[in-house]
Amino acid sequence: MITGPEAALQALREYAQALRGDWSDFDGRSNKHTLEEFADAIEGKTRTDWTVERWRQDNDICPVHGDHWLRHCSPARCNREPSRW
Repeated sequence: MITGPEAALQALREYAQALRGDWSDFDGRSNKHTLEEFADAIEGKTRTDWTVERWRQDNDICPVHGDHWLRHCSPARCNREPSRW
């Protein structure tokens, strides 16, 4: 099980992929806060025990593919209904 900076890096890449696939308008302030959380974890300041799964849960990223938000899940895409954790 991956934890620490490696988990944060993998989750950050998934977060970026989910952002890329979403055509919504984003509030830069909320993304700034999330990206700062990733940076702090990568530097080993916080959340050093978090797994990739925990990062996905905290950021509403699909646990199956990690490339889209939970609200964009579908039975055809990832065998899940759209949801939140």
